[in-house]
Amino acid sequence: MKVSIIGAGYVGMVTGVGLASKGYNIICVERLQNKINRIKQGKSGLYEKNLDELLSKFVDNKFEITSDIDYAVKNSDITIVCVGTYSKEDGSIDLSQIEDVARNLGIALKSKSSYHTVVIKSTVVPTTTRNIVIPILERNSGKKSGYDFGVSVNPEFLREGHAIEDFVNPDRIVIGELDNQNNTALEDLYQPFNSKIIKTSLETAEMIKYASNTFLGLLISYSNELADICESVGVDISSVFDGLYHDRRISPKIGNEKVFPEILSYLSPGPGFGGSCLPKDISALVKFAEALGHDPKMMKAIIEINNNRPMRIVDLLESELKELKDRTITILGSAFKPDTDDIRASPSIDIIKILISKGSKIKLYDPVAMENTKQLLNDSIIYSESLEDSLKGSDACILVTAWDEFKSITPDMMKNLMKTPLILDSRRFLNTKEFEGKVKFIGVRLGK
Repeated sequence: MKVSIIGAGYVGMVTGVGLASKGYNIICVERLQNKINRIKQGKSGLYEKNLDELLSKFVDNKFEITSDIDYAVKNSDITIVCVGTYSKEDGSIDLSQIEDVARNLGIALKSKSSYHTVVIKSTVVPTTTRNIVIPILERNSGKKSGYDFGVSVNPEFLREGHAIEDFVNPDRIVIGELDNQNNTALEDLYQPFNSKIIKTSLETAEMIKYASNTFLGLLISYSNELADICESVGVDISSVFDGLYHDRRISPKIGNEKVFPEILSYLSPGPGFGGSCLPKDISALVKFAEALGHDPKMMKAIIEINNNRPMRIVDLLESELKELKDRTITILGSAFKPDTDDIRASPSIDIIKILISKGSKIKLYDPVAMENTKQLLNDSIIYSESLEDSLKGSDACILVTAWDEFKSITPDMMKNLMKTPLILDSRRFLNTKEFEGKVKFIGVRLGK
């Protein structure tokens, strides 16, 4: 089976090299020539563990890159659509790239005699595939879906920083079906993967993706709202959650050992969630629900609580310093989470912008996301070359991204380098006891 992939972005590249690692021949389609040239050299342009290593292994072997969508469709059995779906100004989903790809795919399918399967892996709101994608494909191909070609929805569940691992060893594979032949092709594609296959309708598969991301956002916003209440009464929410986690309905015993599921990591207060998925997907689902006549109050609250977190972090610092104008503040981390250089919707960027509006001078250090940050913030802040350099002369430090490198911070380092040895750990990433009585330590969810 030969596979073509439309889009050489994050999902497209991970999907392509992941399938190549299972023995499939891949043709990836990308419009931008500079990206094509880079990929041919084995460089994805993305910060993702093992991605470039695998790409270098398979490029010009099992992984081909081209700008010709017609060539890709004619020389493959399945086409997987991995283009971006972004947010409009009102938060609703922008389907322009999906619609453009559907038109070009339809034209390519017009002259193909054999049965072909189109797979929508891009995140789209329910009914998009049936009501928008399929009509465009049929109109431009002159063919009938389910008879001349198949269409399926196959959402991705990739964690940035662990995407290759997640793709190669998935916890579930969701296939939204249109017809049996289409279903068989996708099931055959995933035969080398040891995973449960969940077969659903097109709309159910689309909704599963949104349900997953909304649930994760819900846990984070719940944690942050609870943390605010705890801080007001002097309670360390870490102790509260420790009591919560031991509930057998949350953390069961397997044998004689208590098992704490990974999902509990999302029950952790901090500066809020960011990245390319949760903020835009929850907003898109809210707008979609409103268009259907619903008022998704809880989903709106998830967004509102999250949007307020950066200001909450700044307020905590301001309560200690009293005045932020003309203060030099070190920000540690601009990526929305560790193990990625992605700064999209990063709470760090919002914190920086708030501090700048209050007249603060900002010094930033991030192990991998500095270049992306420079493209966004330009010369409005100072970019430090090391952790130590970022702390020199600062009035305070805010730890925003939980990079392992930041565990090397010590009270002595702060005393020797900072003007005022004060740290605000917005992730409670550091060991509080190491700083108590030595420097001023503010920890989100620590209580007062």
